[in-house]
Amino acid sequence: MTGKALVVSMSRRICVDMYNAIVKLRPDWHSDDDTKGIVKIVMSGSASDELDWQPHIRTKKAREAMAKRYKDPKDELNLVIVRDIGAAVEKLDAGQEMFDGPVLANPLSVARHVPAVQLLSCSSAC
Repeated sequence: MTGKALVVSMSRRICVDMYNAIVKLRPDWHSDDDTKGIVKIVMSGSASDELDWQPHIRTKKAREAMAKRYKDPKDELNLVIVRDIGAAVEKLDAGQEMFDGPVLANPLSVARHVPAVQLLSCSSAC
């Protein structure tokens, strides 16, 4: 099965932990270059954030460029991890989403934003 997926997590820390777990299993999915790579985190932050978060913190312009990559069916970017579902759905609009477990506490708020949602639970240890 091919397609694109959007993972919406509860915190930026969980986003980074999930990314690290994925690239540990699939190192070829990682790229330091924002124009390459199968998996990316799309999140904002600042220079005062933790050091291991820094590679994932992008400017608004870079986040918008990442959204364009994700929307392009020919682009290899197939898995995006985000913290904020509102901005994520508005900018990335995936057909299949995976939500970190605690986000499922209010599935109706998720359903309002995403017309066709496949809910999968995942702990921060994924």
